[in-house]
Amino acid sequence: MENLRGILFMILAMAGFAFEDLFIKTLSAHLPVSEIILILGFTG
Repeated sequence: MENLRGILFMILAMAGFAFEDLFIKTLSAHLPVSEIILILGFTG
């Protein structure tokens, strides 16, 4: 059961990184890089 839980956490983490990458690439068309870094810094 612990292995399954670890696998699920890994999938969620990878999905989070993919979503963050999509978010950054989408915003980069509209905002300067410094503002994107500031937003990511505040939201963690």
